[in-house]
Amino acid sequence: MSAPVIAVTGPRRKGWLGWSGAWLALRRAGASPRRVRPPYDGAQLDGISGVVIGGGTHVEPTRYDQQHLQDYLYDRERDELEWRVLGYAMEHRLPLLGICRGAQVLNIYCGGSLFQDLVKDLPGITLRDSYMASKRIAIEPHSMVASVMGVDALHVNSLHRQGIDRLGRGLRIAARDDHGIVQAIEWNASESADRFAIGVQWHPEYLPLRPAHQRLFGALVEAARVRVPVSTMSYAR
Repeated sequence: MSAPVIAVTGPRRKGWLGWSGAWLALRRAGASPRRVRPPYDGAQLDGISGVVIGGGTHVEPTRYDQQHLQDYLYDRERDELEWRVLGYAMEHRLPLLGICRGAQVLNIYCGGSLFQDLVKDLPGITLRDSYMASKRIAIEPHSMVASVMGVDALHVNSLHRQGIDRLGRGLRIAARDDHGIVQAIEWNASESADRFAIGVQWHPEYLPLRPAHQRLFGALVEAARVRVPVSTMSYAR
């Protein structure tokens, strides 16, 4: 059986650390990763069986009816790329994993919104950036995330300034941290039991020696194996 092709989105420039981590995790899980960057070209998605929406800069806030914040960086070209990729994945029911920004894009695509600055929006919150798994989260016991990762609590890394506020349609919360901030979302099985869509606020690709985190990639690849690769020739580009 040939390796399923997994599209991994990222910025036009830079983003090598995230791409390298995702590439390694997907290769270890038996997939063939394909880097997908702006500008959007439907041919980039030919033959894919799954999607990873990677981490990076903040999503342009007018997409969820809010205003720009001073000193924030946005990447509209990448927003447009990932909007199209998500549309493609949803239309063809492809397995999907959103990482950090990717979880936020998924939530916004489904009609949700974000806290643009957690420290200002939620008084008493403190954020400490760390590539190490140093922040504890609790996972909903009957969620897809719990089933995939095989645990009901674990430690994650933390590199985000924004977070999920209003939950998007068709999604449910799968994990929170000790402050109550959403750390994982997933497609609600009551909406469609056979759809694999998970978004995590942390970066599992930076934790290659942590088996529970790597199982996210393994589950994505296993879900992709049962999907017939589709051609974008029939998709509106």
